[in-house]
Amino acid sequence: MAGGKGSRLGTSYKPVINICGKPMILWIYDTIRQIVYERNIYIATLRIHNLLPILYKFFSERNFVFTSGIGYEYDILEAVRRVGFPVIVLPSDTPFVSLEDLLYLIFSCKSAICNLITKSKYVGISFWQSLNINDYSNIESRKEIINVNTEEDIITAINQCKRGNFEKNSNTLPI
Repeated sequence: MAGGKGSRLGTSYKPVINICGKPMILWIYDTIRQIVYERNIYIATLRIHNLLPILYKFFSERNFVFTSGIGYEYDILEAVRRVGFPVIVLPSDTPFVSLEDLLYLIFSCKSAICNLITKSKYVGISFWQSLNINDYSNIESRKEIINVNTEEDIITAINQCKRGNFEKNSNTLPI
């Protein structure tokens, strides 16, 4: 998901904010690419978004799913309907979500929709096996996931990098 207004941070360019040498969206992409073939990774955004020319530099046009921009919840529904099931939804502002957490979410999910939460808070990461929105559960991540929404969150993410407290992405297990 990379089509929001970025209102809390004050910029719609949030997905491409540089965190430790690369845009946040590429941290997410590099993690999910370890378990999903590139052709099965989609970027959900608006057809008319000031970020689109930048995103086209990183991703092929075929990897985009365009949503109406009514709101995050509606955009997710639009995107998962177009992509199909099973599908994992990753917001572009969680740069250090770990492969371990994603696999834990997928293999622990016994509901139609499972949300990965951190410290009992939603971070926008979910695994969908169907559109049955009445059958959902929350799965607590094994470690804290930074959700970058403020300047303070950016500083926290950069400091986490400096301390080396993030998963370096190197292995590939495509499905």
